[in-house]
Amino acid sequence: EFFAEMEDVVVIDDDTKIVWSATERIGPLRARDFATRVHFRAMPDGSFVIGNLAEQVACADQRAAGKQSKYCRMEMLLGGHLIRPIAGE
Repeated sequence: EFFAEMEDVVVIDDDTKIVWSATERIGPLRARDFATRVHFRAMPDGSFVIGNLAEQVACADQRAAGKQSKYCRMEMLLGGHLIRPIAGE
């Protein structure tokens, strides 16, 4: 919902990649961009684990081709999600 642009920068393996993403300006906050390593893992019980870690990658090509002329670089230092199926759904 908040991301205006997203591009895979490096695919490391089938489960891991570095992604560049950017947001539009939100209220008084300038447009922002992120470089994030994302790892996906499907678990035997049908759940998914997703981990995010900030990467020190310039992403100059993506920034230059982006919708905004200037982004404020932000970092998602560490994040994660555990997505589980709901029984009976």
